[in-house]
Amino acid sequence: MFETLASSVPAITTSNPTGEAVSCDQLKIFIATWNLSGALPTDPRNLLSRASHHPDVVAIGTQEVCRSFNIPCAAFEANPWTHALLRALTPALHLVAARQVGTLHLAVFVRAGLIGNVQDVATGHTAIGRYRLLRNKGAVAIGFELFSASLVFVNSHLPAHQDQTDERNAGFHAICADLFLFPLSDKALRRKNAKAITVAEGFTTDPLPPKRRKKKIEQYKFIFWFGDLNYRVNGTRGMIDRLISQERLEIMIHNDQLQQEMKKGTVFSGFVEAPITFMPTYKLDRDRKRALRRKLHGKVEAAEDEESEGLRYDTSGKSRIPSWTDRILVKAAGSAVPLTASPASISFNLYDSGCAGTSDHRFVVADICVNLRMAATIAPGDNNDASSSPATSSSPTP
Repeated sequence: MFETLASSVPAITTSNPTGEAVSCDQLKIFIATWNLSGALPTDPRNLLSRASHHPDVVAIGTQEVCRSFNIPCAAFEANPWTHALLRALTPALHLVAARQVGTLHLAVFVRAGLIGNVQDVATGHTAIGRYRLLRNKGAVAIGFELFSASLVFVNSHLPAHQDQTDERNAGFHAICADLFLFPLSDKALRRKNAKAITVAEGFTTDPLPPKRRKKKIEQYKFIFWFGDLNYRVNGTRGMIDRLISQERLEIMIHNDQLQQEMKKGTVFSGFVEAPITFMPTYKLDRDRKRALRRKLHGKVEAAEDEESEGLRYDTSGKSRIPSWTDRILVKAAGSAVPLTASPASISFNLYDSGCAGTSDHRFVVADICVNLRMAATIAPGDNNDASSSPATSSSPTP
C-alpha cells in the first residue's frame, strides 16, 4: 500500500554519530551490482569509472548474465565479461576469486599489495528459483580473511513482480539458511566445480581444520549484500511518474518495499544502506540496436551521454512502476545492532547509479570505507600513495 511521507522519517546514518576518530586503519571497498538483462557487455569502463582512487577491494556482481538458460553459463573460462574485468582491473588489482552459477556472476579483486594478506578464500551458492534447478534466482558468495577482518560478498537475485514482497522476504531467509561457503583449498570441491570457479593464478589457500570446512554468511564479520533484490515502490504508475517529474524522491523512498520491510524487522536485520539520491534503477526502455551500433563502431560514450537517453521508463503494456530494485547493503555481523554502535565503523563515501550498455536496469555502485584494527601490517612499500599503487589504466580517476 502506498503511504504519504511522515514529517519525522528518521534519516539513515552510516558513520560514527559521535564524530570521534576510530583508532584503526581503513579498507576502501568498491562494490558494483548490475542486472545485465541477458545482454553481455564487453567494456566495463563506465561501471568502474565510479571507483575511488586506489580501492583496496573491488567486488562486481551481475545478474542475468545469459539471455537463455540453454547457454552454458558455467563455461566460466570463456566468459567475455570475466576477461573484460580482468583487463580493466589488472595489474593494479589481483583476482581473489570469481564464480558464476546459473545467471549469477561474482568477481572479487584485491589491491596487488594486499594479496599476500588474503587467507581462507571460500565460495558458495544457493538457488531459490522454481524447483531450485533453473538457478535464475538465488545467490553466489565469496568470502575471505583480510588482516583481522573476515569479509563476505553476497550477490543475489530475488523473486520479481510488484506484489511478491513475501516471496522476496522468503528468498532472503532461504539464502541465509542454505548458503554455505566452502574453502577453495578443498581439492575435491575444486575438481567438482572446475568450470564454475576461477582463482588468481598461483594463489592458494592453506587447508582448514574440519570444524572450519564450511561457513555460513553470518559467521563473517563484515557482510556486503547486493544485487537485484527486486523490491518495488508501492503506488500506481501515474502517481510515481508524477513524483519523478516533480523530483519528489523522498516520498517514493518512504514507499519503498525494502525500507518498509527493514523497518518492520522482517528482513536484513542489522543491515544499513546509504541514503538513496539517484533515480529508480528499473525498468528502463533501452534502444538496444542503437547501443549495439555504437559498440560495433568502437564508440565508448560517457555515462552522462547514456543518461540522456536511458531514463525512459517502461512504456510496454505492462507499464511497470519505476523502482529501486538494485541495492547495496552492509552489516557488521554478530548482532542486530546498527553499524554505528559496533566496534568497527563503516561509512559510504558514494552510493550512486548510472546507465551503460543495453540493459533495462541501471547499475548501482558504492564506495565504502571500513575502519578496523589490523592484525598484520601492509607489505613494505605498499600504501595508498599514487607513487606505489598505480591507478587502473582503463578507469579514469573520478
